[in-house]
Amino acid sequence: MLPNFIHAGAPKSASATFELLFRSHPELYTTRAKEVDFFSNDIKYGKGLGWYEETYFKDTGAAKIVCDMSIGYSTGFGLHAPERILRDLGPKVKILFTLRHPVDRAYAQYCMARYKGQLDLLGFDKSVARALAMEGRFDEADVARVHLGSYYSNARDMDIFRYCMYLQTGLYARTLEQYIARFGRERVLILFVDDIQGDLQGQADKVFDFLGVARMPVPTDLRRNESQALKNPALKRLANRAYALGPIRTFLNRTLGPEQRSRIKRLILSRNYRKNEAVPPADAATQSRLQAFYLEDMRRLQDLTGRDLTSWLEKYPAAG
Repeated sequence: MLPNFIHAGAPKSASATFELLFRSHPELYTTRAKEVDFFSNDIKYGKGLGWYEETYFKDTGAAKIVCDMSIGYSTGFGLHAPERILRDLGPKVKILFTLRHPVDRAYAQYCMARYKGQLDLLGFDKSVARALAMEGRFDEADVARVHLGSYYSNARDMDIFRYCMYLQTGLYARTLEQYIARFGRERVLILFVDDIQGDLQGQADKVFDFLGVARMPVPTDLRRNESQALKNPALKRLANRAYALGPIRTFLNRTLGPEQRSRIKRLILSRNYRKNEAVPPADAATQSRLQAFYLEDMRRLQDLTGRDLTSWLEKYPAAG
């Protein structure tokens, strides 16, 4: 059975919370691999719909709702995801987006890259400045190349990565318009992290009603992501650079399936993480620059959703 439900993002916006909630619901099936990214990854997509189904959805059983939970479908790397989802899964698939203030989301993404994931070596202000400077200076081919891992290798590709993940991903209205145009407003559910933090049960009920499954209490032991950092950043950086080499990546992709790669990665990386006790605050001047960058898109989002976003629009004084 192919998915009839997609949780498309945005990243750093309560996706881990909903993943755990979906796994605990008896009528929902979601993949063991959190980030399937089939529709946003050209290599995976090139393997075909049969491979996608056999690899991720052969054990769905009697589940009423089958979920592909891939926040990559709403990032700057998910350029072709909406049209591919429509073509392969049809117009009746339901889409969930969870949204966080884009400036806060950009900073959370940077913190993951700086302390845990891609090892951004610059401060937040310099990373954002370099990302903003990339606007209009790269094309779709650059995005496809960087998405496959080359950003580990050179400064320009890292700046493209920064733009796609820190900045472009927070242009929510631009992304939502693409999905709504293809699937209709009634098949796209939009939740806000502000509401999730204040009333998780109420927001979970909205999702259950949207999917047509029974409501259930949010488990009291539902854990959420905590800020993590690497014990040995140099080891992660070395692994990243090695993986960026095409032959190594090709060998691993051919030798191991995605579930195997995911399990091995979790096993190795879990030993290199510690709780991050010292995440510095975001730079106020950079927050203002980002607020100006997102201002028009936030206004479009307000019109698109009918949601009063005054608290977002006024949260940071926009530079300029």
